[in-house]
Amino acid sequence: AKGPAWESRADVAVCTDDLFCVPAAPEPGTEAELKVRVHNIGTEDASQVNVVAEELGTGKVIGEQVITTLACPRDLVPSSVMVSMPWRVNPKASGVRVRVDAGNLVKEIYEGNNVAEGRLADLPEGPRPLRPIYLPGWYRDEQKGPVPTFTAAYVDKITVDGRLDEPAWQKAERIGPLKTNQDEPSDKPTYVRLAYGPDAFYVAVEAMEPRMDLLVAKAQGRDDGGVFRDDSFEVFIDSKFDKIDYYQFAANTAGATIEGRFYNYTLYNEPWECKVQKGKDSWVAEVRIPFKSINSQPRPGTTWGVNVFRTAMTFTVPESVKDREAGWKHTEQIALSPAFTGYHQLGRFATVTFGPRQ
Repeated sequence: AKGPAWESRADVAVCTDDLFCVPAAPEPGTEAELKVRVHNIGTEDASQVNVVAEELGTGKVIGEQVITTLACPRDLVPSSVMVSMPWRVNPKASGVRVRVDAGNLVKEIYEGNNVAEGRLADLPEGPRPLRPIYLPGWYRDEQKGPVPTFTAAYVDKITVDGRLDEPAWQKAERIGPLKTNQDEPSDKPTYVRLAYGPDAFYVAVEAMEPRMDLLVAKAQGRDDGGVFRDDSFEVFIDSKFDKIDYYQFAANTAGATIEGRFYNYTLYNEPWECKVQKGKDSWVAEVRIPFKSINSQPRPGTTWGVNVFRTAMTFTVPESVKDREAGWKHTEQIALSPAFTGYHQLGRFATVTFGPRQ
């Protein structure tokens, strides 16, 4: 049987580390000030949160405070409020117990974190210094400036043959030369075109390559993961534009392909087309992805998250010892929208809007 649907709620909380006293470890019979730090770790703001403190050993109520509004965390910043209560410590008191939302006025995700206790001898004067929140590299990279925006041109049906000589392709912007995935100039000029028709999304990749003789294309056929170790390209599509679910399509210069939905390369095998043509000093890939293969039917004005990458493997070991000691490239990653780390950074996908039908 299914459980209840998830609902966004507040979640007020307190623990032993949130109990403080001035002076620290107060002596029975002395005047003190009790301080309580109350958190909201839920997904909605909380209102009218009452905080009740009482002594352990006597049951005497120390005091009660009401927090008018306790905001939920935003942008990974914890949210809390400190309340204070004057306290004449009873000679028989052994500690303190604090309850938050004692009247159950707040609709919470979880009620089991609303009570905290602490012994008199253990109450510190103030909170321990908070450690900085660890932000993983991919999150920091996603904050590196705005992503580029492009328009997918509406075209008539395109024949997928690896050639861009059809008039329809002239309607699409030739984007490039692209930069590397680190947002630096690339040694391998690369251009991308984006278009759509009545029933499919089209992508064209033009890859300049002076060393066509060094192309790596070991993967063959379909669903060969070796594509990612070859000279190849990848197309990522966030068709819901929700930065959660996305599709990936990849091919090498020999036409070997692999596709996946959110890392699932085994169960996702929807049809798509790819043809690659090689020239004297370049190669061109032409891609057709049916809308039904990605459960989408965009209209003019629809917005997707899209990224296109090229992996270039045609780099050689320098001949001189000096150049080898200085280091050299083994590969280069080139991006429509630089992601800085891995390719699967949805927050770095370019914003692509479907243009008018003309």
